[in-house]
Amino acid sequence: MAKSSALGIKSLKTRTRILETARLLFNAQGMEKVSMRQIAESADMATGNLTYHYSGKNKLGLALFKQFKTGLEALLERIKLEDDPDQQWEMGLKKLLPFLVHFRFFFQDFSVLFRISVGARTAFRQFYPQVIADLSQWLESLQEQKLLSSELNAKMTAEQMAAVLFQLAVDEVTLESNDSKLVNHIEQLLRNLLAPHWIQQK
Repeated sequence: MAKSSALGIKSLKTRTRILETARLLFNAQGMEKVSMRQIAESADMATGNLTYHYSGKNKLGLALFKQFKTGLEALLERIKLEDDPDQQWEMGLKKLLPFLVHFRFFFQDFSVLFRISVGARTAFRQFYPQVIADLSQWLESLQEQKLLSSELNAKMTAEQMAAVLFQLAVDEVTLESNDSKLVNHIEQLLRNLLAPHWIQQK
């Protein structure tokens, strides 16, 4: 029993190392340019050992997307629990944006990921409307607090905020920037998007 438990822990650590290696390579080079052999070499393991855990990039992409989805849901929930709208905004910028940049490959290569992984595509179709709903709810709470203009269309603006993130797929800043620079870039885009509607200027 102890031996089985030890093997399970070792297997979990191996999968964690593989996913972290794949994430870093996907972020730096894009999914299409990274091979399974390259991931194996960077993770310091045989290609056969890698494919034992993840048979292809589609499985790696799906596993990473699940990590992204779980982490994003937890962060959005923490933001929603914050009573002060100002703190919600700051938490979104200081906590949420770095997390999104941590998984920047998803925004750069979402079309590639969805093409090779039916599971990721299906999960995203279920997940994305909830993200829009959460963003809309947050914007509406800011309107109720008289911080945002009542003329702002919360749902449309939430979709525009999401589009800012997916702009990373074609934004030349993305691949050339370090994480800190990219976070600042996205933050400025979001501030610019909402700036005309702030009653209490940010």
